[in-house]
Amino acid sequence: MSPEPYQNLLAAAQAEHDHGHYKEAVILAQTAVEIFTEKALRQLYQARRLEYLKATFEHLLINYNIGNTKVSQLYIALSNDDIKQAPFWSRFIAHTELRNELVHEGKDATEAQSRASLEAVKALIDHVAEAIAR
Repeated sequence: MSPEPYQNLLAAAQAEHDHGHYKEAVILAQTAVEIFTEKALRQLYQARRLEYLKATFEHLLINYNIGNTKVSQLYIALSNDDIKQAPFWSRFIAHTELRNELVHEGKDATEAQSRASLEAVKALIDHVAEAIAR
């Protein structure tokens, strides 16, 4: 079985980090987590037998950045997992803020920032995957 697209992107983010392309690593990590979040929400709609609400709810979202309040509130409502209380949450929010600075303000990332972003994204993905599996 081939890896999920988000896994491929996360692996690409790690490779970019390993090659010293820290800005690219952060951006790829965010793309990976957004694809993962979209998949997680789809699984939660199915598990709760709410597929008929997917189009209506997701029409209200501008993206699948779980750091966005609307997306995180939807995730919390569907999963009963208050992800904002997780120990990694503040590090994940710092990652999303860094990603926005890199993309919208043209800033660069350091090795430490890239590593922290990758760790935060991996922690979030692991946490959500475990919460959905329950």
